[in-house]
Amino acid sequence: MAGTQEEALSAVNTTIALDINEQPFKVQGSKDFLPLISQTLAGWAREDPPTEKKMPVEADIPEFLAELGLEKEATELTKAVGDLSLMAFFFYYVWASTPSKVEGTR
Repeated sequence: MAGTQEEALSAVNTTIALDINEQPFKVQGSKDFLPLISQTLAGWAREDPPTEKKMPVEADIPEFLAELGLEKEATELTKAVGDLSLMAFFFYYVWASTPSKVEGTR
């Protein structure tokens, strides 16, 4: 959270600086935040660890859809939905579990 908050404060600080030619959240002549803001951001970083990526859909849902497509009385549409759901889940899983080489893209 602190990283996100720091970026937001920097954006607000830059917007204000463009209007009044002064950076109200930074130590004058420095890139550092004022001590009180720095302490607050450090406290947030300790209290709120980074988020963990989780799958938005559990594996049992695409598995269920694939099983529907394998039933004896399944229509062509049901078979296609089952197959495509399983393939989409597989490719999403591979994409989500691959580390991003470009920061902030995932």
